[in-house]
Amino acid sequence: MYSIIRNMKKDEYSEVYQILEDSFPATERRTRQAQQSLLNEPAYQIVVCEHEGRVGAFLAYWQLEDFLFIEHFAANPKLRNHGLGGKILQDFLQNSQQRTVLEVEPPETELAKRRIGFYIRNGFSLNRYGYKQPVLTEGQQTIPLLVMSSGGELTLREFQCFRDEVFQKVYHVGVKEGSLCL
Repeated sequence: MYSIIRNMKKDEYSEVYQILEDSFPATERRTRQAQQSLLNEPAYQIVVCEHEGRVGAFLAYWQLEDFLFIEHFAANPKLRNHGLGGKILQDFLQNSQQRTVLEVEPPETELAKRRIGFYIRNGFSLNRYGYKQPVLTEGQQTIPLLVMSSGGELTLREFQCFRDEVFQKVYHVGVKEGSLCL
């Protein structure tokens, strides 16, 4: 049985990071220490869903000005394909007051297509806008990504405001002068 999502307890961080390592390639995650340092950021939160007294899944997000940005979302590999991901995502969306945005790889592989389909089934729209995710760990490459959003597609201006804020606050990359959003 799964519990309702709740804020992660500090002593659960190791379980969360293990799921993160099992679920994301090195290019899509920070080092353990860099990821853990985010816990001191007021805008960064991790919620978990328990399964049999352990972390079954987690969702790490940023509270931005106009959006919630899901940076990482994953279930324990042993618990996948049992509805846990949909449950935690739906609970999260029902409890949020803002539009939610996340990144996905372009639909060039079967896995990317399945992931996009999962998010569409859970109320997200695939936007035609994207960008290259800045490097999270030194020595890695940028990653081309598309943006998905709850509540319908983003307008170009909404996308630009989201991109500028996520690049500045999450990726710590400078924003072009003249941004109308910050």
